[in-house]
Amino acid sequence: MDFKKVFIISLNMVVICGQTSRDNFNFNLVSNNITSAIPLVQTDVLGSIIKLLDQIVTASTRSGPTPMKEMCKPRLIKFADFEFRMSQNPIGFCSYCCPLHNPSQYVRLYFTNKSKAGRMEQLELRKKLPGMIRSAGINDSSNTVIFIHGFAEHGLGPSPLDIRDAYLNRDEDHNIILVDWGDLSVFPWYPQAAQSTKLVATVVAKFIKFYSDTGELPISKIHVVGFSLGGHIAGFIGKFFKGPTRIPRITALDPALPLFSLDDVSERISEADAEYVDVIHTDAGRFGFPVSIGHADFYPNGGSFIQPGCEVSSLSEQRIIQQTGICGHLRAWNLYAESVRNPKAFPATKCGIMDKGLLRECRFITEGYMGFAADKSTTMGNFYLTTKKKKTIFQVGEGANK
Repeated sequence: MDFKKVFIISLNMVVICGQTSRDNFNFNLVSNNITSAIPLVQTDVLGSIIKLLDQIVTASTRSGPTPMKEMCKPRLIKFADFEFRMSQNPIGFCSYCCPLHNPSQYVRLYFTNKSKAGRMEQLELRKKLPGMIRSAGINDSSNTVIFIHGFAEHGLGPSPLDIRDAYLNRDEDHNIILVDWGDLSVFPWYPQAAQSTKLVATVVAKFIKFYSDTGELPISKIHVVGFSLGGHIAGFIGKFFKGPTRIPRITALDPALPLFSLDDVSERISEADAEYVDVIHTDAGRFGFPVSIGHADFYPNGGSFIQPGCEVSSLSEQRIIQQTGICGHLRAWNLYAESVRNPKAFPATKCGIMDKGLLRECRFITEGYMGFAADKSTTMGNFYLTTKKKKTIFQVGEGANK
């Protein structure tokens, strides 16, 4: 298999998808009126392209030998403050995959809290023992946030560490668990990463179940947060718990659209997966889901992929041009981390029901807050808001209120 050709095709696909003109983008807050004139794509166009590419690669490798283990070892690629993991071949069940035998050997959990001063400790996942995570420092009286990264990332990459730092910055203590499934989500092998989401969810859900039963990790205090593919993993974790014992809250940060069903809720995250599911859409209709799938769905700047600060000119000015095409998708976890630091950073309004991606003009009235402060008792339905351009000053709301 010519890995370089596959890589170039995949990279070009991402770049091309990011070159759409901004000419039709018109979402603004002017005189307290909020409007949108950009329809969100309601079909999985990118998923169709990815599926076609996978079929081509599969057909060309069907009679080939099973790849050696070394060919599936991930490599970390860094461009300034942007990084991703890639490998010559994926791990999975395809004709060109390294065989996937035991999913738990490819999943790692890292834990910290204030008493550990942010120092990460890996939790034993395959050998569960009563008292183990308590001895590691997990406080069963504190709330626990479990963060799951997206495609081509890893458990100690930029998004998990930013989320960790945001929670450590709060006054109250949290148990912070970062899920690392990076070996199964390497670039450019998106189809295999998508197929692995259920497997990863089962591994994490069994961990939660075991230590909930021992009293060390009460389910009633768990908040699962997932970005992109991690959003669906969060949903599948929620599906694992049925009956009276359910995950209290799941937050999906621009849950991935490609290769996931718009209609079949058993094959993606949905509002049925937790007592409260809130969703932030920042690349709706391209890399992220274009329809409301939670109890509360937030559409910053209309949910379009060209978020403020993601224009090519702005990325060049910020010296992060490498984020062209994916900036809007990444913005979801940027915004959430900011909301953890400042819960009232993102006041949002209900603008009526979204009809095929179009919002009617309406007067802005704060009816909820996006991100950390979203609450099932007050925040239900579709919400819309505007944000600013740059990291750490995205917020448009009130000052820090912890």
